[in-house]
Amino acid sequence: MSFLSSLQGTVLQGYAALQGPQGQPQSPTDTLVKLLDRLQNSSQHEDRRSSLLGIKGMARDWKSEVGQVALPAILDLLAEPGLVDDLDMAKAVLETLNILCEIEETEPGRPSKTDCGVTHVDTFLMKPEPTHAVLSLLSTTSFYIRFFSLQLLGTLLTTPPPRPLTLQAHFLTAPGGLGTILSILDETREILRNEVLLILLNITEKNADIQKIIAFEGGFDRLFHIIDVEGGIGAGGIVVQDCLLCVGQLLRYNVSNQNYFRETSCIPHLAPMLLFPPAQDPHPVALDSFATQPWSEQKLNNALLVLALARTMVSGAGAGKIANQRAILVGGLTRCLAEMGLASAAPPVLKAEALHILAHVIRGSEINQEFISKLVLNPLAASSPPPGQDPSYSDREKPEFYRLPPQSAILALFSLALEGLPGAQNPSSAEDELHTLSVRAAALSVIDSFLDGNLDAQLGIVATMNTPIPQLPEQSSGPSHSPGSLLFEALQSLPPTDAGGMAAYTSFFASLIFAHLLRGFEPAKKLAREIRIGSDPADSHGPTMTRTTKPV
Repeated sequence: MSFLSSLQGTVLQGYAALQGPQGQPQSPTDTLVKLLDRLQNSSQHEDRRSSLLGIKGMARDWKSEVGQVALPAILDLLAEPGLVDDLDMAKAVLETLNILCEIEETEPGRPSKTDCGVTHVDTFLMKPEPTHAVLSLLSTTSFYIRFFSLQLLGTLLTTPPPRPLTLQAHFLTAPGGLGTILSILDETREILRNEVLLILLNITEKNADIQKIIAFEGGFDRLFHIIDVEGGIGAGGIVVQDCLLCVGQLLRYNVSNQNYFRETSCIPHLAPMLLFPPAQDPHPVALDSFATQPWSEQKLNNALLVLALARTMVSGAGAGKIANQRAILVGGLTRCLAEMGLASAAPPVLKAEALHILAHVIRGSEINQEFISKLVLNPLAASSPPPGQDPSYSDREKPEFYRLPPQSAILALFSLALEGLPGAQNPSSAEDELHTLSVRAAALSVIDSFLDGNLDAQLGIVATMNTPIPQLPEQSSGPSHSPGSLLFEALQSLPPTDAGGMAAYTSFFASLIFAHLLRGFEPAKKLAREIRIGSDPADSHGPTMTRTTKPV
């Protein structure tokens, strides 16, 4: 009963201020002046608290008047050193400021001309002290104080430019400000942790100084820990997506953070995030589990963000890129990208992205090129429907897959670029055709990167273009082509006249690969001029490629 009586008394005091001397209603401004006088001059704590609650109650309906009359006093109250110990007053101050600083929009990104929220935000940001005071309130353990402080910061960060930049500048001058925000990432109360994630996404987008501070304050480790706690890219949902976006913003265009990311052994986290087996020589069962894992829409989005981190690490130049390429190989990510792009049932968009990043990883990197040249894998193919069954009735959501015989990663790349996805994964609709084409183009980019500066590979592939592979009886199920002979066959063959539009891409990709093989390397060109076309490669009198090529 004592709590209800106290609450009733507070409400009655607030309403009493709305009455004049003779019980007549007053204007909002007159009421605010009275409430403000009691807030500033009363010696009774309860009287001050009830006055502040009265001002907060009027802020929603009389936002402009409250801002004009009471905002400076509320900011002074926010700066009082003892506010952190008065949880009720602190909560009311933060809620009132949040209401005053909210900006109504007529449409997304366009504030209402009649709304005064922008003016209140400008008043708040005029000096750094109010921002510093809000950050100091985050040091309390009170859930509500932390929550409303984070909400106020989030409101300020979503205001029209350049106000968020001003707020970020205040963060940088606050004693321990960013460290206090980061510490809340360790909170077990998810609602607070998630509010901080949204703030970090806002402040790390374009501010290099804030990016560096957050990284060196343990931001990477904290964000990766949240990803693990949430269950990884599959079970983590939108929270994991926010963490990965934040890590990406800390790395993008920030070489010092990229170096720190590598030096603190964060790169080895990426392959396990994609559920790739951590061992250097993964067990076949573990590889099968990785290759056939299911892909929901959210999991796919999260996986693409993980790959985006790898792309950022190899998109630069110089010594940093070389070190990142080496770290990616040592961390198992090179193998992971190859397995995902060439030997998995991942969605085509994920295959294409993995191969494009693999191309960046091996371009100009001798150790990665050598690794790919020696890598042997078993491509995954979707099985066709049983004989007599209408393909349209097959379970396209859960197709069955089988492993092709072991083959080199280079042969798998040539096969993918020239022939498309193996088995029943080949396109059955216009949309599927585009997706398949993107994967084939990505395979071509890997081949180009593999040949870049790799003269031995260029010469070796050209030398085997019309040399058949000898097949032993026990190897009859293995590959019947080398990369060179597969390319040579594609160059000789023209698409059938009744074939679909995709058939012509075989000749197109074959021509591009052949151009990459010969580019800037005279010995390879000389060897190519000696290649003879015909059913018998040993026929020394058959026409050469140059004689059968009509000048344009």
